[in-house]
Amino acid sequence: MRVEESVVIDAPRPQIFDYATEPGNVERFFKAITRWEPDGAKRKGLGARYKTRIRLGSAEVGSYVEVVEWERPGDMAWASITGLEQRGRFIIRDAGAGQTKVSLRLSYQAPGGVLALMADFVSSRLMKPVLRDALEELKVQVEARTEDVGA
Repeated sequence: MRVEESVVIDAPRPQIFDYATEPGNVERFFKAITRWEPDGAKRKGLGARYKTRIRLGSAEVGSYVEVVEWERPGDMAWASITGLEQRGRFIIRDAGAGQTKVSLRLSYQAPGGVLALMADFVSSRLMKPVLRDALEELKVQVEARTEDVGA
C-alpha cells in the first residue's frame, strides 16, 4: 500500500531538510512515531540505521530501517531491513516565492496473503491523516524556527 501527503512550508529547503532528518526531531513532529532511535555510530545520512515504531490506531508496529537515499536538501529515503516491510521518503522541492513543497510518502506491506492485503487497505485509510498531521506539525515547527531566526 502506498500513501502520500504534501504541504507547503514558508522556509528554505535546506532548513526543512535539516530539521526533518534530525533523528531527535522526528518524534516531535511525527506524533504517531513512538520510536526513531539511531542504531550505530552513524546518527544520520546515507547508511544510518534506526529502530522505529509507529502507532496506527490501537496497533503499534516496528521496523529496523536504513537510510538508502540522502540528497540534501531534496530527498531522504529509508527502507526496512526487518520488521514491517516499508519504504519511506521525504521529497523537498522549491514551490516559488520563498516556499517549499514537502511530500512524505510511505509504502508498506503487512506479511501474509489476502488478509494482509485487506489489513493494508484498512490501514491506508488510517495512515493518510497520520501523514497529513505529521506534515502540518512539521510546518508549524519549521515556520516557528524561521520566525525566531528572522526576529
